[in-house]
Amino acid sequence: MRVLFIFNRSSIFAAWSFLDVAVVILCSIVSRASIHEEVAGLASAGFTVAVHPLGGCYWFCAAVILSAVVSHVAVTHHAALARTRVNLQNLEKEVATKLSHTREWKVSETACEGRPVVRFLVYSGLTICAALTVVGSVSPWAAAEYTLPVFNDDTKLGVRDKWVVLIEDFAGRGHGHGHGHDATTKASVEAMVTLLEAGGALPDVPVLLPKSWSPVQAAWELANLPAGDGIELRSNDGEGFPNGYYPVGQWFLSVVFMTATVAAPMARIVVHWLAWTSTWFGLKDHDTLVSFGVVCGRACGVEVTLLALIVLCARMGEASESLSEKFGGCVDLDDDERQCFTATLRVEHGAWIALGGTLASAVMTWVLGRLHESARATVAAGA
Repeated sequence: MRVLFIFNRSSIFAAWSFLDVAVVILCSIVSRASIHEEVAGLASAGFTVAVHPLGGCYWFCAAVILSAVVSHVAVTHHAALARTRVNLQNLEKEVATKLSHTREWKVSETACEGRPVVRFLVYSGLTICAALTVVGSVSPWAAAEYTLPVFNDDTKLGVRDKWVVLIEDFAGRGHGHGHGHDATTKASVEAMVTLLEAGGALPDVPVLLPKSWSPVQAAWELANLPAGDGIELRSNDGEGFPNGYYPVGQWFLSVVFMTATVAAPMARIVVHWLAWTSTWFGLKDHDTLVSFGVVCGRACGVEVTLLALIVLCARMGEASESLSEKFGGCVDLDDDERQCFTATLRVEHGAWIALGGTLASAVMTWVLGRLHESARATVAAGA
């Protein structure tokens, strides 16, 4: 029994291998912002940030799935060997054969005979689990806010001066001056912006609107990430595809993410409901359905994804600023102040609803497991 306990608990940790994949998926979705402004056809200001999953992420995700499958097969095999050692396997086969033509039975009736309150609580618990899981799947889990350099509320400059600083910075980079300020360039930019302002052609301050994602929206956006976003890929990992764009790989990650956060939790609840309410003839079919429910439970990755989300919420601002420093997403306001593009992430209410659904499903799994065992024992004893 100790061996069974160890093997059953070890399978729980297989899903936590999904943590790194969840972080990459969430980064790919959150760290995407693009804005482009034409200044009266004389100048343009563009800003784009994009993070793409590359080949290493796809291979790692495939390795995680393979590891989970091997783990499940190994746990199932070892459990079968352990049952054989205590002579349980032959007993179960004998009972299953004996019950193959017995009277019909239901877990909801057999396990709760004379206990209507227990039956009502189980139905209520399953309904609550289903409601929390469905609502959590379509409600936002995360929301991102973006801060542009110069064009933000912390910059105490007028619209005209903000455009002067930004166009001057871009012009300086184009002439190889880096982030420095050239006197001639500055004078030319100020004169141009002054003329545009006088003619009413100066654009308003651009704004990047906040974004939010539910698991379903995140999976769809991940599957349809555009190629390149106008950015030259700084990696040799995009062999054979423009700018590291792997449509098949992106759909693969999307399906894995959708399965872990939406499909598997819902499938587990459906299995619980069917195992509880269906009519059975013998034990074999009931065993098969319950075993499938165990597989669905091991494939659930809601809690892993939420942990990855919390980690990103704590580190996204600092990480995005560091990336901006490295890849030219910063602008010098003067010799003493530099502003960089930053993305901040926060957890939304949908994440807590999904967590509540996961915890409720875990409790119901334990409760139903005890009731299934009781019902099976009753049916076997009456065979």
